[in-house]
Amino acid sequence: MTHRPALPAALSLAALLLIPAALPLAAQNVAAPDAAPAAAPAPIQLNPRATLPITPEEKKNIDDLLRASGAINVGKVMARLFASQVTTTLKSSRPNLPPHVAGVVNEEIARAVSESIDAPDGLADMLAQLYHKYFTDEEIRQMTAFYNSPAGQKSVQVMPVLLPESQNLGRVWGAKLAPVVLQRVEARLKAEAAAGNAPGAAGNGTPQASAEQSAPSRRLEIAVAPRPVYPADSRASREEGTVRMKVQVNRSGQVQDVTVLISSGYPRLDAAAIQAVRGMSYKPFAGDQDTMSAEVNVAFKLGNQQPQQPRPAGKDQSREI
Repeated sequence: MTHRPALPAALSLAALLLIPAALPLAAQNVAAPDAAPAAAPAPIQLNPRATLPITPEEKKNIDDLLRASGAINVGKVMARLFASQVTTTLKSSRPNLPPHVAGVVNEEIARAVSESIDAPDGLADMLAQLYHKYFTDEEIRQMTAFYNSPAGQKSVQVMPVLLPESQNLGRVWGAKLAPVVLQRVEARLKAEAAAGNAPGAAGNGTPQASAEQSAPSRRLEIAVAPRPVYPADSRASREEGTVRMKVQVNRSGQVQDVTVLISSGYPRLDAAAIQAVRGMSYKPFAGDQDTMSAEVNVAFKLGNQQPQQPRPAGKDQSREI
């Protein structure tokens, strides 16, 4: 079973550790309310010493910046969040996973990230090379001074709280955007197929018929669809969204596998949707194939007392596999 987080945690961690360079520069470039519109940004200037090795003093100053900004500590906080996401996904995809295994996964991810950050040639050293490429030693000192100021220290305190909240906002935004993108892609592909521009369509010189198009037209019919349970913690946290899943069904109508196609953006809601869909059953079917698949949606809306029962995703997209 697959589960796709709305935001790749490894990318979040890497971007997070570049924040020390962003905040002080942003603070310096905030225009006054009555200021004239800013001109187009000038090309980024590299450090004139970028091609030279980092001196011990330059390395020390960059390390001072990373410590003053709290970037490494916040990175470790994000590593713990990443570990939590992984274990939540494991529990959703493997309900019988022993609690000890999830704990081991959580601990080893956090330990590996911590060791990799601080190790020689680890992430901290790699960041030092990157900062040296773009910033002069004087600019590094200026950024460190910012983080030693009251505003800089506040940003250090707020960032560990701000980032998880921003990540949650990103999940909500991504969950809302994903269906829009999917609808646009489907509409465009249908239009191209109707116009004869799709790959394999008549007139493009390479007519082909896909296995899905040539298969007999048959649909799965839902027999039993239990109503999902809205997690209490999700209600308390105001989490809502729709989970789109692909189910594989055997001849007798039993669900054999569930794959998340579009996440709600919240692991708890995804897990509740998976559990409900695993309890579904379809009407038995006949034919040469042993398995068929369909796509279903489970929607969690805070205005409803209970989540809706799993429903086919648009037109029933069942097909033989």
